[in-house]
Amino acid sequence: MDQPSYDRQRGILDIYVPIPWIAGFQVEGITGEGSVPTGARSERSIWTPRHAGHFHLSIRMSESEATGVLKQGRDAKDDLLVFEVVCVWMENAGPRAQVEVARVQVGYRNEVIGVDLTKQKKRNRDAD
Repeated sequence: MDQPSYDRQRGILDIYVPIPWIAGFQVEGITGEGSVPTGARSERSIWTPRHAGHFHLSIRMSESEATGVLKQGRDAKDDLLVFEVVCVWMENAGPRAQVEVARVQVGYRNEVIGVDLTKQKKRNRDAD
């Protein structure tokens, strides 16, 4: 996983978490809320975006909190990404999957940052 980056203007720590797959099952593309596509295109070119195939997690925090987290350094043994495969289909280059991420946990040397996305979605549905 790449080192997270802090956006001072937004007050957001951007973390990109790789989406794991079962050994031997190669997926050419992942779609779903928060996933970074494996390919992008304009009128003249096609490219692979930075962090392609990762889940983008944005966490609101102060600059001092973000600095403290980043100084600790990563400890991936506590990383966790819980997701549901909504559907899988065949497209030009091979199988693609739509996933719905339920929970993300990112480990650091002295702490773990965890987000339960199902609670956020439930709050959004209740507000409608």
